[in-house]
Amino acid sequence: GRRLRLATGAWSEWVEIVFRPGLGRRVRGLCRFRLLEAGEHVRLYATPLHLDPAHPALPVSHPRLYSVYLAKRLGGYATLGVAEDLAAANAGVLDGAAFLEQCQAYQAEREAMLWEALARTPRGLTVCVFDLVDRVQHLFWRQLDDGATDPGRLDPIRQTYAQLDALVGRVQQRLPAGAVLLVLSDHGFASFRWQVDLNAWLRQAGYLS
Repeated sequence: GRRLRLATGAWSEWVEIVFRPGLGRRVRGLCRFRLLEAGEHVRLYATPLHLDPAHPALPVSHPRLYSVYLAKRLGGYATLGVAEDLAAANAGVLDGAAFLEQCQAYQAEREAMLWEALARTPRGLTVCVFDLVDRVQHLFWRQLDDGATDPGRLDPIRQTYAQLDALVGRVQQRLPAGAVLLVLSDHGFASFRWQVDLNAWLRQAGYLS
């Protein structure tokens, strides 16, 4: 029952999708659209559905009301564990530019949550996870594997590291005197050419019997 005006090659805002699975109950989700082509052929991309944080069918925060609070303060936001659609980028549905725009949109949401939390936490611990550099490297690091020697092809990775570095600087400026800032990384990144099937090796070595 809604009409959306979409521009080719641009992302829509979050759109509420309501399901009625039965017994009068309504389940709400969010998605964003990108009109890929509108000519002789029409191609329309929709993100995977996210649970609506303002009306979560399942808890997406703890306490449960925190997601509702953030939605009222900041509007809709991504709630999937991996919000950036790497599958669509790997399949060629989203090109590199569209994928980067999607990553940056979710990064902006996360930054808004960080500033909100810092402003309302005069004492104690505030933690925020940023996965921008991980998602960008998942898509663009492979450009090292095709024999390319142009260093400019790694610009998206370098730019996202610089972007997060600048964010650290802005956080430092907002912290009160004596506050401790910790910057942690849960893993590094490298080219991925080989993998080991540990169960197969254990079987071949006779350790599974």
